[in-house]
Amino acid sequence: MLIEIGITGDDAEAELRSLRDWLADEPDIRRHTQITLAAAEPEPGDMGSALDLIKLVADEGFQLANLAIAYAAWKATRSRRSNVSVRRDGEPVPLDEAQADGPGSDQAAPGEQD
Repeated sequence: MLIEIGITGDDAEAELRSLRDWLADEPDIRRHTQITLAAAEPEPGDMGSALDLIKLVADEGFQLANLAIAYAAWKATRSRRSNVSVRRDGEPVPLDEAQADGPGSDQAAPGEQD
């Protein structure tokens, strides 16, 4: 499974590096994924930026709910709001909606609905 996380807004690259470091410190995520910083594919005519994506290549033991919990914990430490987008195998994942009620809610994690 390939998960791509993008951040836009003020200091997007610094925020991206902060989230990448946070995720790398989470044992369950570190154990089941390879985490890299990468540049997104630029639109035709655009040059693109240096680093604007976190890529996680996950193995079969990875639980997307762990990513939602880690993201929620990281987000709680941020003083400013950044726009975060998540794609799993090329499809958008509504990560904000999944963690809105916090850990332990009855809501399913992204991509784990019935």
